[in-house]
Amino acid sequence: LLHPTNFAATAQIFLAISCVSVVEQKMAYHPCPESDYTDSDSEFDFAFPKTSAPHQVPQKSALEIFLDTLESALRNGDLDVVRKSFESQEFKFDLNEAFPQSGWTPLQTAAHAGSVASVGFLLDRGADATLTHDALTPLITACMSRCEDAGAVREIVEMLLDHGASPTATDRYGFTPLMHACQAGYVPVIEKLLQHGDPDAIDSSGRTALFHAIESNNRDAVVCLLAHGVCKDVVDFKGFTPRSLAEFCGHADILEVIPRGRGTFDIPTCYLTYSKIQDIVPDLTDGSRIPAYFPDLKTILFGMECDHLLPIFALNKINLEEFLSLTDDGLQQLGIRLPFVRKRILRGLFLFHMREWAKGCVPNARKDEKIDLFDLFRQAASHLKHLVILKSTLNHIHNMQQINFHPPTQQAVASCRYALHQLIQQVGSLQDRISYIQSFNPKPILNIDMEALHRSRVCERRKKFLLYSAIAVITVIVIRRVRHH
Repeated sequence: LLHPTNFAATAQIFLAISCVSVVEQKMAYHPCPESDYTDSDSEFDFAFPKTSAPHQVPQKSALEIFLDTLESALRNGDLDVVRKSFESQEFKFDLNEAFPQSGWTPLQTAAHAGSVASVGFLLDRGADATLTHDALTPLITACMSRCEDAGAVREIVEMLLDHGASPTATDRYGFTPLMHACQAGYVPVIEKLLQHGDPDAIDSSGRTALFHAIESNNRDAVVCLLAHGVCKDVVDFKGFTPRSLAEFCGHADILEVIPRGRGTFDIPTCYLTYSKIQDIVPDLTDGSRIPAYFPDLKTILFGMECDHLLPIFALNKINLEEFLSLTDDGLQQLGIRLPFVRKRILRGLFLFHMREWAKGCVPNARKDEKIDLFDLFRQAASHLKHLVILKSTLNHIHNMQQINFHPPTQQAVASCRYALHQLIQQVGSLQDRISYIQSFNPKPILNIDMEALHRSRVCERRKKFLLYSAIAVITVIVIRRVRHH
């Protein structure tokens, strides 16, 4: 195909095929010329042929009409229609059977609609208040109601509880009737359910009823729950407390009624990040006080897998120098009682002080480098920080020297010397064995000829260059011939 005599004809054939394919694509995505389609605003409509036969609406059977009428009457609270429907001799519908369209029973439907008369009628005729359909009980659907009359919903809840409804039943998400009532804001219903169920029960997300009242911005429900002594320090699976959830949602009016829990402590920002120049440079207006380097505690504790203990050090205002000089007694005074936690921290501090210090880790400026005042502050601050760390290391060594170490016995020293002599002999025999094996090979083991490797790489580069050059020359020649024809 790349022959000069055949290339022009081949190019014309490919051009014709491309034009035909483009025309076919445009014809496929645009209305046909003979179509009476008038809406030409969209360029991506298909030209489907219009059906001449009108759309046939399926006719409902007499039973379906009866069920739709009964369900509509239950939703609208029309007791006369409900009574006539169940007393009808033409159709028999079980009280505990679910409607095919909604999947709810008549009692669930009436309870959700807030119809006190319909619920009482159904319960008197023997409707089961404990039956579950679609993972919902009639009590849950009553608490899910958005009826404006909270007193009517409370009356329905009382009737269902009197007929054996469970106040601790949950739906597929773990929501109890109390949680749904808190979402709806029915304070009378909440007061009734608090007398029967556990107010601190959690759902599948680890949230109690108080969380649902806060998330739905129902201040009265929150006040009612707090007045009954619900737990306000519980933490859900995402790490939110009721107070932090109110802050996250921006409900300031609810935040005012939620007190701080006992033992809670908000870590200051200075322990989380460097936010101002005084955090790394001494404040000249405050007697040249050395910075505390609080954020470094978080990094070091994270390396020790003890970052959850940061509030303890922040509460006692421990700076970096004091932290690096801590002892076991000091950790006990801070309130860290578990011995293995203290040992983990002390081991981490020991490894920190055992690191090799190098002058290259301190930033410096080259003679030909342009720096400004901020760079000078940064370099001086880095020098100061390293001085603080070196001082802490000296304090750590001083503390270690005060520990009474028992000197080893003569027997232990002799045993160590004998083990060292045996190790030296084993290493010497290993070296002799390696020399014996290498004597059979003129070259060292794992010898790599760097010159040969370099020559092969240069040869590969030349081959690639010649190949790309040839492709470029052929392409230029082909383009010129096409333009000439």
